[in-house]
Amino acid sequence: MTVKKKGYRGKQKSETLFSRWKSDPYKIIIEKIIEKRFISKKTPLVEAKYDLRAANLRKMELVKVSFKNACLSQVCGYQLKLDHCDLSEVKIEMGDFEGAVLKNTNLSDSYLSKCNFSNAVLDHIVFENSTIKDCKFDNATIMVINIENACLEDCDFSSIPNIGEALILGTPKSVQSVKIDMDLLKESAFKSYLEALKED
Repeated sequence: MTVKKKGYRGKQKSETLFSRWKSDPYKIIIEKIIEKRFISKKTPLVEAKYDLRAANLRKMELVKVSFKNACLSQVCGYQLKLDHCDLSEVKIEMGDFEGAVLKNTNLSDSYLSKCNFSNAVLDHIVFENSTIKDCKFDNATIMVINIENACLEDCDFSSIPNIGEALILGTPKSVQSVKIDMDLLKESAFKSYLEALKED
């Protein structure tokens, strides 16, 4: 049985929620983000464990922070900096990551829809088993990403200036209505997959 106690402004919170970040230097930041937005796994509104919709992460610098299984829809991640963070199993619809710098971050088993990654930097990002749908990557910089078994749909990679140098690892599960200059891509399983689709 989970013990309940009063949190910020008299709201009931689970004692186990904050014990997870007991020794985390960003514990206070996470507490403030979660304030008034904590939900349990049993809440039918969303499947995510933590409801962080519309959270303001603008210009934050977060290292080794876990948002696993959270709902981050409509999050403001403008110029957000993430390093070695866990965003696996997250749900993000209409998230704004314009100008963000994402490094060594796990976004596997996640659902991303209508997210804005314009002018963002993606360096060693894992999108394994994720769905990436109708997302913008205008003038983004892709260094290394892993898209093994990912589903890509209605995404535009045509305006990524360094697409020729990008290291795209893995073979996606499916690709639909994706704009990308195949001639510029490095030889990879991803390029072979796209070439096979074109032949079909």
